Amino acid sequence: MTSKLFKKFIMLGVLLALLAPLNAMSTDEVAVVGDVAPVPESKVNTTKQQLVELITTIESAQKELADTKTALSKTKDELDTKALIRQRDKLSARIQDLQRNFEAIATGGVDLDAFEESQKLAKFDWQEELKEVFRPILNEMKRLTERPRAIEKLRTEKTVLTSQLPITVNALEKIKELKKEAESPVLIAHLETLKQSWDKRHDDVSNQLRLVTFQLEEKLNPTDAADVSITDQVRAFFSGRGLNIIFAIIAFVVVYLFFKVSAKVFVHFLGNKKDKETRLFGKAMQIAFRALAVLLSVFSVIIVFYIQGDWFLLGLSLLFLIGFIWTLRQSLPRYITEAKLLLNLGPVRENERVVYNGIPWRVTALNFYTTLTNPALAGGVVQLPAQVVLELQSRRFSKDEPWFPCRPGDFMLLDDGYAGPVMMQTPELVTMKVKGGSTRIYATTDFLGLSPNNLSHGFGVFVTFGFDYADQSIITKEVPEKLCDYIREAMAQEVFQPSLKELKVEFKEAAASSLNVLIITIFEGKAADSYFSIDRFLQRAATDACNHYGWNIPFNQLTVHMAEQETLSENPDQ
Repeated sequence: MTSKLFKKFIMLGVLLALLAPLNAMSTDEVAVVGDVAPVPESKVNTTKQQLVELITTIESAQKELADTKTALSKTKDELDTKALIRQRDKLSARIQDLQRNFEAIATGGVDLDAFEESQKLAKFDWQEELKEVFRPILNEMKRLTERPRAIEKLRTEKTVLTSQLPITVNALEKIKELKKEAESPVLIAHLETLKQSWDKRHDDVSNQLRLVTFQLEEKLNPTDAADVSITDQVRAFFSGRGLNIIFAIIAFVVVYLFFKVSAKVFVHFLGNKKDKETRLFGKAMQIAFRALAVLLSVFSVIIVFYIQGDWFLLGLSLLFLIGFIWTLRQSLPRYITEAKLLLNLGPVRENERVVYNGIPWRVTALNFYTTLTNPALAGGVVQLPAQVVLELQSRRFSKDEPWFPCRPGDFMLLDDGYAGPVMMQTPELVTMKVKGGSTRIYATTDFLGLSPNNLSHGFGVFVTFGFDYADQSIITKEVPEKLCDYIREAMAQEVFQPSLKELKVEFKEAAASSLNVLIITIFEGKAADSYFSIDRFLQRAATDACNHYGWNIPFNQLTVHMAEQETLSENPDQ
């Protein structure tokens, strides 16, 4: 255990070393607190040049705005007025942005938004804020799907143009035919004008179709230059965004492994103690570490994307986090119930008895995968997830309670009439060797449903035998005594006689057509394989005793009752 933990700590050290470039990148971007470093001369010159260029741009925009306002005051056309108003508003907004940039550069990058915080709070719109947060994701998705969208657009346009081209050809043919047959100069002149219009339309459709076809082929079959561009894009991805993903994965793994190893350390030192309170505390810490491992691992990924300034991946991470929180909100009650189960406070508790799939089990260990054991079954160990265990109910049990009706080698009698020794019993199947040497296999639940009777620990065979009413005077005393002695003498020749523990014959009842006696025999379990032979022997011995002593064996009498003739005559139609 110690060597495994040592190896994991070494792996954590290697991963932390790989994360060192992140710290270097972040420290380069952090401003120095305390003494302000001197600004290089080249940077000052660059700032001055930018300010001069901004002033020139602002003055040019202001002059253009003034010209637009002058033109707006002179025009009277409604369309021109709308266009000039749009241009004026656009120029005003541009001048405002330029002046804001000038102020930001001149003040050394002061955050001007801090002075407008009250205005922002007064005009807060959560929908607009969400749009600003997720706009990088939408823009990136739009860029990634630009090529397939362009291909689909070109295909649609080509389909439309292809359908229009034969229409223009047919129209021109029709105009030519009418022109040949026309005799009026006025009609010919109008047809010629119409022909020129359709010729132009035909040429426009043909040219547009060739252009769309060419563009579609270029999109579907990129040139070598495009291939190089794709290669460059792949290289740029793995040196930019791909590198950010790698850093995020490393951060996730490092944080998750750290808390997982910490949880194992706590379980190792606290979870295996015999003290109940110490074990409970160890399990609570294990649950806490698991929750922290997931939450802080996801949070570390968001931190990496934030430090790297990758707003696309940061937005996706936030979406994932929102979805995770939403899912957690819906499943939180179930997680709380599972936590109670792991803390041994739920419906199933350690070292208690629970029934799963119709089989009794002992709860050996409660964890994210609970261990159930049954010592009477081969392979009697199962592991169940917490959500399955929550549907069960455990109870305390006595030390004398059996975990299964039998053990391998026990002779069993089932309600389906089959009997024989059990060869193997597992959580799924029970195998029995029945009469004739064949093997019969039952599903374990079906086996238990047949009310198995274990004969290996002792059993009794009870036979009811009937006598004729002619023997009524001797049926209560003489017949039972003589029949018992006769059976005992006859049994001396049988192999199961040494296992006989008790033999009795008693008067049972006066039935409709016979006087019945009950032959009672009790045997030790080692004679279980002779169960059916004993039953047949008792029937045979009782019959021999009747022959020996002259007792009569009754038979059932069948009485037929005929309907009276008067009743039949009342219903002649039947």
